[in-house]
Amino acid sequence: MKHNIFIFDLDSTVTKAELLPEIAKVVGMDIDMIRLTQQALDGVVPFKVSFRQRFDLLKHVPLETVWQVADHVEIDEHIGKFIQEHREQCVIATGNANLWVKPITEKLGCRVFASHAEIDESGTPQLLTVLYKGDVMQTLRTEYPPPDKIIAIGDSANDIPMFEAADYSIAY
Repeated sequence: MKHNIFIFDLDSTVTKAELLPEIAKVVGMDIDMIRLTQQALDGVVPFKVSFRQRFDLLKHVPLETVWQVADHVEIDEHIGKFIQEHREQCVIATGNANLWVKPITEKLGCRVFASHAEIDESGTPQLLTVLYKGDVMQTLRTEYPPPDKIIAIGDSANDIPMFEAADYSIAY
């Protein structure tokens, strides 16, 4: 039996919206967030730089508020169903923070690679690492048993390293 891996971007690929602008809308910071997010999606600003700026803009939003917003972000019906039916073959690779995407990724039930944030002693999230999707691909290729093929699905400039290392790529 073939051991193929499907690796999905999360925001605007598996979900029907970008999570950070949705959070920003709830707390009245949507104008700045929309601009910063679009610059990252278009590749105008490197993803790592943009994500750190966007994280800093929202890090004081209570985690409960973030999770409420994330819990209501709509998942693409067909992609969500595919992931849930093939959990062992599916992977999410998101530049978004692990803390913030938790309600979404728990619904999907597959393995997740995300930027890493932790809550500090004052209760504020701190961004420790920003995910580089090329590293995820390298990790997947070195696992045992190695996948026969890796199929990458995404929608923006920060997915390019994932696309370049995949056997097949679907960009939209």
